[in-house]
Amino acid sequence: MHFENFSPEYLERYRREGDVIIVEITIDSPYDLYDDKDPSALRARDLKPSVEDYIATCIREIPSGQKVRLDFYFYKFSSDQSEAVILEKSVREFFIYKAKVRLLDFKFKIKNGLKSVFIGLGFLFMCIFISNSFLSTSNTIFERFFLEGLSVLGWVSLWNPVQIFLYEIWPIIASSKTLKRCSKVNMSFQSIDDLPEDRKYIA
Repeated sequence: MHFENFSPEYLERYRREGDVIIVEITIDSPYDLYDDKDPSALRARDLKPSVEDYIATCIREIPSGQKVRLDFYFYKFSSDQSEAVILEKSVREFFIYKAKVRLLDFKFKIKNGLKSVFIGLGFLFMCIFISNSFLSTSNTIFERFFLEGLSVLGWVSLWNPVQIFLYEIWPIIASSKTLKRCSKVNMSFQSIDDLPEDRKYIA
């Protein structure tokens, strides 16, 4: 489920520096950010689903107008600035890619919904045509039961496109917006030794 929650108690989970909300992620090493199943080079590799979900969930909880920064802390990190640049580019490009994938999902849903509309309307027309062609005052109760049931079945066939356009496309749009926002936030990559000891949380 994708939603934006603006309740202050959710923001109390995060550290704050001035007007910037800090989302902190502690991982053993930079390699642990990435999915082991992806054979791509490190800079082009997918993030682990658990890392992706955690970041997206945190960003979704924070109001869109609020400044956010992702702070990655590693127990094993060389603190090399060039490595930090590569990591930041990799994380950003991953979220850009995921946002585009969600837009493709949206287009597929729309295409599938439109196809379902035409199929459903065609089936509904056939059901109503058959029902009206055979329905008369002389029908037995079982015949009327079957013919009226056929009309109901035709209307029920339209439920799939109704569900797609009324309910299923909106979470996809929200997810794409969240992932796109994840790709734009400021990021830092540091050793665990740089983790602040005296954290000031939002009151």
